[in-house]
Amino acid sequence: MLKKNNREPAKFAYGQFLKSIQYALDGRSNAEYTADMAAKFVLDSLSGQTTVHSAQLAVGILTCLRHVDDIAYLRCAVMVKNLRSVTLIAEEVYGLMRTPSPRLQFERPAPRSIQTGEPMVS
Repeated sequence: MLKKNNREPAKFAYGQFLKSIQYALDGRSNAEYTADMAAKFVLDSLSGQTTVHSAQLAVGILTCLRHVDDIAYLRCAVMVKNLRSVTLIAEEVYGLMRTPSPRLQFERPAPRSIQTGEPMVS
């Protein structure tokens, strides 16, 4: 992964990447699960690339969050887009209202039995 200044860090820090998504989703329903699925969704979309810029990760997360949770998207957009005034934040909100994104929902897998590994039937 390359940062803005094109220096290659030692390795990609998945935990830090996931934590930034969790921060945007803090207090939202299923935040931990949604953050994990969003991280995987973004990383899967970039698989096969030999070099990934940090900006690509940021855009991927913004795109994913816009389809998952508007509040989490706004929290992330304020940081990523460096929105430093109420006017800029309001413009982002109006954009969400004018052109809402279709919802993306991550389905939880069926619970499995600890003993057999088979899906549990209720």
